[in-house]
Amino acid sequence: LINIQEFPLMIFEKMAVVGNMFSMLLLVFLVVPTQAWKDSSDNIHSFLTFDSGISAEDIQNNATIVNFDYVWGASPSHITAYRQSKNPDIVLSLYIPYARDPNRTLMKDCKGPTPEECPGLKWYQENKPEFVLYQCDKVTPAWNHYSGEGWAESALIPLDVSNPEVVRWQVSTLVQLGADQGYDAIAWDNYDISNHFKGCGVYRDGKWVQLYTGTNPDETYMKAMVEWLAAVKAAVNNITTKQGKPMAVIPNYSLAGSLANDSYVYAVGNATDGVLSEAGFSGYGCAKVVGNQTVCTVGAAWEEKMKFATNLQAHGVAYYMINEIGDTENPSKWREPCSADPLNCITAAKRQYVLASYLMIKGNSSALYISGVQMYGVWTICPECNLLISFMRFCHFYWITGSAQVGTALSGCVKDSSGIWRRDFQHAITLLNNDETAGKTTTLASGYKYTDLYGKDVPAGNFYLGPASAATLMRAQA
Repeated sequence: LINIQEFPLMIFEKMAVVGNMFSMLLLVFLVVPTQAWKDSSDNIHSFLTFDSGISAEDIQNNATIVNFDYVWGASPSHITAYRQSKNPDIVLSLYIPYARDPNRTLMKDCKGPTPEECPGLKWYQENKPEFVLYQCDKVTPAWNHYSGEGWAESALIPLDVSNPEVVRWQVSTLVQLGADQGYDAIAWDNYDISNHFKGCGVYRDGKWVQLYTGTNPDETYMKAMVEWLAAVKAAVNNITTKQGKPMAVIPNYSLAGSLANDSYVYAVGNATDGVLSEAGFSGYGCAKVVGNQTVCTVGAAWEEKMKFATNLQAHGVAYYMINEIGDTENPSKWREPCSADPLNCITAAKRQYVLASYLMIKGNSSALYISGVQMYGVWTICPECNLLISFMRFCHFYWITGSAQVGTALSGCVKDSSGIWRRDFQHAITLLNNDETAGKTTTLASGYKYTDLYGKDVPAGNFYLGPASAATLMRAQA
């Protein structure tokens, strides 16, 4: 049992604190993670977001498993199959919502937000009252509600993660169990430094203690969430996995409009071993309407994500990107087929844009996942990513035969004089226009033979990319 209070909060090397405000004086990532993520330097790398739709037999016997570096939220019943598969060193993480008790058995009879309707809440109030975070009315727990979730999915007790006893319980009970089961990392879901759910205070010794304003933004809340992550990382890294490595932490965290050089963004990067970005470069769906089309992340937002992902990896922090494509704003339509809702069409153009975005930021610890909205648990959907077979629940089947052996990167990504982003690889170039309104033309150098990912020859010379579009071209000496 690790007493997390024995470990310093290794967030900043130099930090000035003034009231509830803090400023970073050294705006670089400082903490070098201890987890050896799979090396993604060569070619295209993918990972799995959950694996509930894949059988243990398939994991153990299907050669497809070698294409994946990591599993976010691997099923406990699949761990043995992974270790006996053709990819025994795949990194496996245990799913835990970061600020909620994941015990659904305790909450299975919860029908509403009050103790009378929710026996699990009543149990907490009687046994661990100081663990529960409330809104400012001092009565309503700061329930976490997410799009597409009904009450049953949201009914998990919101925890005061600023309480060292809560952190000690998370590590000694939940994390240690994961290590004993054979996991390599902890996948902390829904990590967010914004106070979206109006967390305000707790009861300690029967008395109300206000911690936050209950509004957003809240500097005290933001700082507390960063401190929680740093404390958890310090404790979790001191647990050794069955593979003989330090247990790692990887929160589900996206910029959500922040700048890549924001002090809190740096603070999060310093306090983790890896980042899962559920927003990815699809921006939760590739569903932004521009004119008569829907697009993925574009403009300045794309550039901030690119800087964020590149900087993380440059300092040893892994970056895994989920890219949902679909009708994000209408949960009732998430499982409708493409023929019923065109927004759910995982088109080649959107796959190409997401793939090119990934290739622009790919370092030595990054991978991508493409799916419909919340269609997790199965093989990723990307014919261009050198996978063999993919299955999307409820809607579509895909047989994949494509291959994109791009090799290693020869440079970082740069914007050329045309305004198109470009990155050169040993056997390919990837091009991306993040301008959502204007097409752009660049030049493909002569002396090479270019082929798109579908086998079609592309002539050297002028090459046009429409608004919010991308292409990856295989390249060989002519």
